[in-house]
Amino acid sequence: MEYLVVSSARRAMWTVVDVAGELDIATRGRLRRELRDVIAKYVPANVIVDLGRLEFCDASGLSVLVAGHHESRRHLGELRLVCPQGPVKHLLEVTGVDRFIPVYDSLAAAHRLPVKPSTSWAGNPGPARVADAPGASGPGAGPGANVPKVAELLWGRAGAGRPADG
Repeated sequence: MEYLVVSSARRAMWTVVDVAGELDIATRGRLRRELRDVIAKYVPANVIVDLGRLEFCDASGLSVLVAGHHESRRHLGELRLVCPQGPVKHLLEVTGVDRFIPVYDSLAAAHRLPVKPSTSWAGNPGPARVADAPGASGPGAGPGANVPKVAELLWGRAGAGRPADG
């Protein structure tokens, strides 16, 4: 059974996307379409994704959030995540996603802070790279750097018992 409920509403200068259920390879398209639609609708594309009711997220779900982050930057905006303590927040921390996408404990906290300047870290609205993110440094920083961490979290150790691509 595919279980993911996604809705959005405009609140001041932010679009809040509420996500509930399980975000995985079977349901990721629903969130991807919603993020694409809300980001295309407003410039700057300031989006808060509320993961407070998300019960599960896998690597394909993380990829949708990272792609939404990059797309909001291309539309001169910012993507923020709301995620209280729990397994989804732990996943954001161990994979390093929280180092370049701001994560807040509550919707009120995500709304309170001012919006960052509407350009990428390089000073233009082009795609931002993980290696350019605040806090990302040294060897291994960059696109795909956290893939082994995600694999280990999902399958016990990198690549072991991984489901076959089909």
